[in-house]
Amino acid sequence: MIIGAHSIIYSKKPDADRAFFREILEFPYVDVGEDWLIFRLPPAEIAIHPSAKTNTQEIYLMCDNIQNFILEMREYKIKCTKVKDQGWCPL
Repeated sequence: MIIGAHSIIYSKKPDADRAFFREILEFPYVDVGEDWLIFRLPPAEIAIHPSAKTNTQEIYLMCDNIQNFILEMREYKIKCTKVKDQGWCPL
């Protein structure tokens, strides 16, 4: 039986991305050595989409109050795009 999953995000700026998950999102993590951080994630799901490209990545972070999240990100000078209801997520 599968008991979990490990996801990898490839990045041209891994230190900055690790800092975002560690300091801004405050995800708990372990350092497995040499600043290789593994973050604990909240409950997750996975989808498989068709694609002619194999070098594409997407990650969606879900929250229970998008307006509060946007306000928090502004405190860190992180810009969020306008929220768009895609119709596939109950609001």
